[in-house]
Amino acid sequence: MAKGTIVLFQNVNCEGDSAIYEDSEGTAHVSDKNFNDRTSSFIVVKGHWQLYQDANYQKAFPGVFGPGVYTPLEKYNVKNDSVSSIKCLDLSEAQKLGFKG
Repeated sequence: MAKGTIVLFQNVNCEGDSAIYEDSEGTAHVSDKNFNDRTSSFIVVKGHWQLYQDANYQKAFPGVFGPGVYTPLEKYNVKNDSVSSIKCLDLSEAQKLGFKG
């Protein structure tokens, strides 16, 4: 069973093409589902996620995202159409990075 699930959307307001990622897939690069630099909004269904501007978990965007709806990205200091990798974190990892959920 996955400890985290996130859905990325191509357009704001969680519209347009989407891609679902679960931490159990070991997916680090959103290009694996042809979603590199296409994210304009997202929903965290489960878990705590960090988003990165570059592949291989490089250039983390600020913040750790727990369950919720995130749109528009700029409101959360994430640059539109710039997410290249994502990572589901354990709660202890998330808290070390400032998550207060």
